[in-house]
Amino acid sequence: MKVIDSGINMAKAHMLRDADFLEGIDQPILHFYQFMPDAVTYGHFIEPKDWLHSVSENSARRPTGGGLIFHEEDFSFTLALPIDHPLAKLPTLRRYQIINSQLVKAINALVPSCDICLQQAAVDGTIDQLCMANPTTYDLIARQKKVAGAAQRKNKKACIHQCSLFLLEPNWQRISSDLINPETVVPKLQAFTGSIFNDSVPETFRHQLQATLSDFFSTIEKGC
Repeated sequence: MKVIDSGINMAKAHMLRDADFLEGIDQPILHFYQFMPDAVTYGHFIEPKDWLHSVSENSARRPTGGGLIFHEEDFSFTLALPIDHPLAKLPTLRRYQIINSQLVKAINALVPSCDICLQQAAVDGTIDQLCMANPTTYDLIARQKKVAGAAQRKNKKACIHQCSLFLLEPNWQRISSDLINPETVVPKLQAFTGSIFNDSVPETFRHQLQATLSDFFSTIEKGC
């Protein structure tokens, strides 16, 4: 498995690189990246102007599905698979379960007090178009709130799984100012959105999680 760390960049740069994987790859790729401040991404079928006053330069459409995400203190990665990889051949929901289970194990190994688990079913009262206000089956849950959003896309050449893990709760004031209808949307986001840490992210956590996930995903074929 090839590991790529693109560092900090604009949302469009990261999403374009992930989209390139769908043109075909000859080995699994684990792509780590971090967004510049105030980034927003949205799924292939989301119209951001329905939700935001304006679409900034640091916004991008993801090559996968899912809802709109405000990126701040999150940990993001993409797992790209050749189309003939055993994991790519599985049903979509089973693929989510396997990949997100590895993420759960990695986080619980580093932060045992977090006690993360997988959501076992969809819940009522959500907003489908906003990722973190829509906990679905096999999403990551901590303290009864969603702490990671993920989406996939598969074509005839490759399969990619994109994930963003919320390390800290987002800046609700910033999000409120960006949204067209904050008085109805923000309470929903606050009700469903959680985070791994409460106050600050340990300095070494990102590096440790990258290393742990790299080890876990390098043997993921055995779990297929």
